[in-house]
Amino acid sequence: MLAGLRLDELRRAHQIVGAVAGVSVHGERAAVAAGVADVRTGAPVTTQTWFMAGSVTKAMTATMVNSLVAQGRLGLDDPVRRHLPTFRVADPEASDLITIRHLLTHTSGFDGDIWIDLGEGDDAIARFVDSLDGTAQLTPPGAHFSYNNAGFVVLGRIVEVTTGLRFEDALSTLIAAPSGARLTSDARRLPSADLAVGHVRTGRDTDPIDAVDPIEGPACLIPAGARTWTRVDDLNPS
Repeated sequence: MLAGLRLDELRRAHQIVGAVAGVSVHGERAAVAAGVADVRTGAPVTTQTWFMAGSVTKAMTATMVNSLVAQGRLGLDDPVRRHLPTFRVADPEASDLITIRHLLTHTSGFDGDIWIDLGEGDDAIARFVDSLDGTAQLTPPGAHFSYNNAGFVVLGRIVEVTTGLRFEDALSTLIAAPSGARLTSDARRLPSADLAVGHVRTGRDTDPIDAVDPIEGPACLIPAGARTWTRVDDLNPS
């Protein structure tokens, strides 16, 4: 009860429409919710409300990659081109040197702030990787950390090629099924009353907050966190 009240206080103080928080300590879990999922309907946020996971998806992508490493199907220091021969950025030398470890640690050095929509086809992630051929190499591979969304899309493609599964199917088979977590990459599959939509305030702090349709980014960016939806309990399933 007190945790729920505190979350509601914080939500109001920071002008957040709705929030849910979960804690797990030594196997004991607790979750609290506050506010509404959609100001248009007034539907309350509960611990069963679905939120966009965003870049938490990167942890799932990394888990799949490392499980394939544990199976001996990948090596952390494998050059990316060993598994994706067509992978290249603008710098030919860097293209040969970038490894899976560089991608996982955000140290590949190429520009990762790329937001393009390549449609809904099963080849969207593959086409995204092919589109990187003109991408600038900003620093030498391994020299510096710089948060890189595009690098995690490349990792997602490595998962696809290694497993023979579409990324969404790999997410379901290798992450959701073994853990018992519920995940989806399509908000249209979810009951609208259970979905936390986005909210924006376009003017001053005193202006009303407006709801927007569930934000789903391009399919090609799913491995980096474009459109994975989940619930608080599913981020730490039993």
